[in-house]
Amino acid sequence: METSSDGELKIDYVLVYREPVDKWRDIFEPHVRLVGHVSTLVSLPHPIPDTRAEILRQRRQYRQIYQRRLIEAGLKIRIVSAHQAKRRYFVLVHAPSHILEKHSDIIGLKKKMNKWTLPDYKTTVVQFFRFFMFWRQEEPEPHSNEQQQQPGGWSLSDRALVVRDLLARTNYGPHHENEMVGLQSMLNQNIYTTAYPLHEPSELARKLSKRKESVGNEEGNDDEETTEREWLSFHWASFFALFMQQPLDVVRSYFGPQIALYFVFFGSYISWLVLASLPSVIFRLFSTWQDGASHKLNILSERVIPRGVCQEYRNATKEILICPQCSLNCDFESLTHICDHPLALVYTSHSLAPLIHSMIICIWAAIFVQYLRRQEARFVHRWFLMDNVYDEEMLRPEFVRANVKRHTFNAITGRKEPAHSKLHRLSVLSLQTLTIVLMVVMILGVNFGCLLLKYHIRSAMLHILNHPLDRFTIIGAAIVAALVHSGTILLLNWISQKTCLWIVEWENPKTQRAFDDQYSKMIFIFEFLDYFAPLFYIVFVRTMVSIWAVRFGSESNLLSFNGPWVKWFVDTCSYTCMEELDQAMIVFFCFTQIFREIFKAFWIWVYGVFRRVCLRSQKGCYLPPWERDFFLPQFSKQQLCYDHLRLIIQFSFVVLFSASFPFAPFLALIVNIICLRADAIKWTKMARRATPKMAPSIGIWMKLLNMIATFAVPFNGFVLAFTTDIVPRLVYVFKNFHNATQYGLGAEYFDFVYARFDTRNMTISRSMHKNVTECRFYGMYKTPCSLAPEDDTCSNTVERSPEFLQIFFYRVFFMSCFINTVFGVTWFLKLMFPAEPESVKLAKKQEQFKAQQALAQVQTMSTMNLALSMSRENLPCDQRCLQRRASLIRDEPKEEQRDDESTNTEEEEDEDAE
Repeated sequence: METSSDGELKIDYVLVYREPVDKWRDIFEPHVRLVGHVSTLVSLPHPIPDTRAEILRQRRQYRQIYQRRLIEAGLKIRIVSAHQAKRRYFVLVHAPSHILEKHSDIIGLKKKMNKWTLPDYKTTVVQFFRFFMFWRQEEPEPHSNEQQQQPGGWSLSDRALVVRDLLARTNYGPHHENEMVGLQSMLNQNIYTTAYPLHEPSELARKLSKRKESVGNEEGNDDEETTEREWLSFHWASFFALFMQQPLDVVRSYFGPQIALYFVFFGSYISWLVLASLPSVIFRLFSTWQDGASHKLNILSERVIPRGVCQEYRNATKEILICPQCSLNCDFESLTHICDHPLALVYTSHSLAPLIHSMIICIWAAIFVQYLRRQEARFVHRWFLMDNVYDEEMLRPEFVRANVKRHTFNAITGRKEPAHSKLHRLSVLSLQTLTIVLMVVMILGVNFGCLLLKYHIRSAMLHILNHPLDRFTIIGAAIVAALVHSGTILLLNWISQKTCLWIVEWENPKTQRAFDDQYSKMIFIFEFLDYFAPLFYIVFVRTMVSIWAVRFGSESNLLSFNGPWVKWFVDTCSYTCMEELDQAMIVFFCFTQIFREIFKAFWIWVYGVFRRVCLRSQKGCYLPPWERDFFLPQFSKQQLCYDHLRLIIQFSFVVLFSASFPFAPFLALIVNIICLRADAIKWTKMARRATPKMAPSIGIWMKLLNMIATFAVPFNGFVLAFTTDIVPRLVYVFKNFHNATQYGLGAEYFDFVYARFDTRNMTISRSMHKNVTECRFYGMYKTPCSLAPEDDTCSNTVERSPEFLQIFFYRVFFMSCFINTVFGVTWFLKLMFPAEPESVKLAKKQEQFKAQQALAQVQTMSTMNLALSMSRENLPCDQRCLQRRASLIRDEPKEEQRDDESTNTEEEEDEDAE
């Protein structure tokens, strides 16, 4: 338990201020005098003739007024100086129990009936298998040490919540000015430099404290209580506790409801990632077995080029060449070379497994959001957060200082409240729209720059290799460009954070909750565009260009292979766009998500080692807890927003691109198991203790999760229908199943999806293939008459084959079937499992019944008393007379006794007078 130096008061909050040193030091040197736990200031001998000194004097006056009014509000404070900085002072604030009882109702804080005790978990082998239940919280077990219960039943976060609310409501103006209210306003004006609740001592700090107190004593008192911070450090905020359940009740008791609900969300997400990663592993194994099996199921094998095509053309006398994959410095590719290359087996997007996996992931996302609502409802009811009043939040100091003249009527509170004018809101909306447009233009410019970079890398590789580029060299260039693009994404994230903060501060919302919601929305929009704009470009732009644009043929009026615009402004896919989407998804997800989180965990480990070495090197050095916490870094107000945003972006990666990268849930599971403990270490050990805040839910992030889960259904349907080869293969299978070979789809399917092109008019510099008359490219076009004059369906111009529109309509039909099926299943499951569990509904009804029963008892007692009084008045006359006579008889002796006493006292007074 953290106490002041006298060992009596528990420190709930710490305020820090600093008196700078200048030439007027002797004039405004504060002469601190403790009077009733508050410091008073001796009056100055004469005014300070300096503007800076006048500002310092005014700040000191505000501090004195503020601290005096805190004393009047019932708080106890103590001012101490720092050990290492002579001009720094700490104001230690303590809230007595009666103040906690009085002000807990104002902030909607309920006191628990039963005192919380620390659970005693044991690390066993069974805990290894409990990572499936990260969201669960075992009921606290009774502990033998009763001193671990907080005094009066108030947890550390509850005490800090009450004190922070009192600090925010106290006025520091000499005449109670409206704009001079609250601690945050004083922090903004640098009256106080910082403020923070106090951490409980760690094990090392307590050893140093004990070493200081017991100098010369050989034996020390080892029977000390375990603090919540120590227990969390060993059983939760540690990488050795990876597979232990989260003590969410302890987290709520120490950090408050807002951070506890974040870890509820984090733990639930990790637990459901286990369910999402199982199908990816199963379908990967199934696809591998399917590729090696020799039966007709291989019509939906995972290869870019079906295995049956490779087997039939491997022994062909005539070599099959694939047309160049780019219009600049690319050469023909042999079909046999593509089939034999190891990267040909990387992509799993052309099998039936991604279809089933995408449906499972979309249903998983919708049910996860519904489950998170149910889990949130359980913990909100368990922690008594449902009765908090959030419509009467205090106004932000920045909003108060803006002197808003316009007022609107609040239908809930029934009062007029200040609000921004319509002109201000219109200007804010215009600025937000303009900023979003500029950010979109910037992101498109970055994408175009990375596209040009990819072509320049190809040119550089051409000069280095001294031969035309093949498919896999092009893949390497695309991966290098994607790595550079990932670095620009991190830079754009930093720009987005600064831009959003500036816009929201200029908008100046009325309350802090409105500020956080608006900032969360804007930063999500910007970072969502930063991360997913290049992927959306591949899915929508390149896919549709590849489907509709005629890439070959000099007779085409649309595009020409040798034309100047094709080299730089036409970026199409070689086969299907799923291959390049796979590459970009792997690079972006691994670099921006996995690598960054691993680096953060490594930095936390290095920081912990460095801090332990530094503290152990200072033998006998002891700092008070308030000064020790002062040297810890303090997170920004938006830190929890960034943590939520990181999980939302990762959830978007997992859900939106499950078809292109099925292993995303599995990698996210591994990373998040580590990141959960990294976040716990960050909040528990690496920084000052966060100010507890009340929160009824995770806020706007729940709406964003629901929006992403809903958008994932049509998006995955579009990806499967248009960027993969599933629909053409299914159409061909149902029409020509009898033509399938023992290895699956054969040469006829290759002719079905790969068109022929006459290359006799095509010139490629430094080509390794000579005398090439035709090549194949992905697309459904009629065969040129120069290659097949006997074919009646040939064409001298570049025309689509009759199957093209048929396949296109089948793609649209497939997408609509996918969307309706997934939405139907999710609607049925949500109907079966409502957002509020039946147990919570039953508990609320029980509480309501008990409250009504207690109210009925009070009303019954009041009715009985009223009936008794009325019955006395309605008695018959004779009975009333008898009762009145009996009362008079009882009162007569008393009156006679009083008369005797009065006469005796008069006689005594007369004797004294004589």
